[in-house]
Amino acid sequence: MQKNLEKQKIFRILSYINKKLKIMRKYIRALEIPFYLFVIAFACLERGNTGIAIILMIISIGRLIVNVTLDEFIYKR
Repeated sequence: MQKNLEKQKIFRILSYINKKLKIMRKYIRALEIPFYLFVIAFACLERGNTGIAIILMIISIGRLIVNVTLDEFIYKR
């Protein structure tokens, strides 16, 4: 009886962790490319290429909006 209770507790903990990991994957997937674009934009801004930096920031913000809104429809499981 004690072993069954321990197994149930372990199972609950592992399912909770798995649920949280799925949520984290969703956020990482939505933020990954826009974050990279922002880093490249700031590097361009630092080197004096303000035009390219502004374009990359606009693309990054647009990509973030698209990723967040379409994530639910694309990655249905």
